[in-house]
Amino acid sequence: MKINGANGANTQLGQMGMNQETDSYSRNIQNQIADAQKQLQELSSNEEMTLEEKMKKRQEIQRQISDLNMQLRQHQAEQRKEKRQAKGPSMDDMLGGAGNTGSAKAGSKNTGLSKAGMTAMISADTSIKQAKAQGGVAAGMKGRAGVLEAEIKQDAGRGADVEKKKEELADVTQKAENATASQMNMLTEANKAMEKAATAERSDNQAAARKNSKVENGKAKSTAGYAKELEKLVPSVEFRIGNAGVSAQSGKTLTVHPKLLEKMQNDPKTKKDMEDMIKGVESMTKLAESFTKASGWTTVYRHSYIDENGKYHCIAQTRNDGMLKLSDELREERKKNSKELLEKSKEKAAEKREELQEAARKNAGAVQAQGGFDVRV
Repeated sequence: MKINGANGANTQLGQMGMNQETDSYSRNIQNQIADAQKQLQELSSNEEMTLEEKMKKRQEIQRQISDLNMQLRQHQAEQRKEKRQAKGPSMDDMLGGAGNTGSAKAGSKNTGLSKAGMTAMISADTSIKQAKAQGGVAAGMKGRAGVLEAEIKQDAGRGADVEKKKEELADVTQKAENATASQMNMLTEANKAMEKAATAERSDNQAAARKNSKVENGKAKSTAGYAKELEKLVPSVEFRIGNAGVSAQSGKTLTVHPKLLEKMQNDPKTKKDMEDMIKGVESMTKLAESFTKASGWTTVYRHSYIDENGKYHCIAQTRNDGMLKLSDELREERKKNSKELLEKSKEKAAEKREELQEAARKNAGAVQAQGGFDVRV
């Protein structure tokens, strides 16, 4: 009688999901499955157990392996669900800061298993239940076979007729083998169904990823196109998308926060209000520029920023070119006056020197006329 035929099917079943990314919980279940399979292999060589005890133990181990496989598959399905919910691509990659709440909401509606995957899982569960039922039948038949073997041995020892019991034993043994074979077929079907569920799940995930990629690319193109339209509303400045205003010490810019840009695309009222504000920035920039030029000043830089809440900020610096020109003229005039003053000072010094020299000559002539000085001590 063959009683170790369950090994191959259960080994294949226990390896389900090994190529999946595993965490500590999954590895723990897989280790338990491996231990149970080892016990199943060692059971056939156990000479201390009777045939009936081996069959009961085998059924117990097979049920344990089936339950562990179901736990592993459910855990992996929950992990895939959590990954899809957490993934949620956003517009940040293009704009540098805006989150995409739409993808997150779409992800939250995902049930974790596709329709095909759920169908396959139900089919696997049904097969496992049927395998358990066949296992129960096989155990019952093998238990009856053990009883008949004992009775035949006892009757034969007393010289009683045992032909009918031998016939019944053969029939019971055949039924036990049929039930065991049916159980193995059921477990194989369960294994195939679970593999089908995993394949369906991978296909659905890939399809969802491609769809999300197309949606995000479409949104990116749509956002870029809308930004181009807004740029036309402010031709006097450089239009930008960013999380903060420009801090450069030159140029004229208008920066809009990416989250506000997303709101403008999704909310007609916000769109109208913010487009009016952007037009106002253009008008204010032109007005300020004309006033600055009329006053003889020059704009060094003017940077406007509209934050995610629609609040307007602006920093600017101007330069008084008229005062700079006047200062240059005054410096030239002071330089000229200083030069003239220096020349006059030199002329006066020369005149004074000539006067002193003339006075000295006159004094020397007077001394010679008197015949010198009379000096006494």
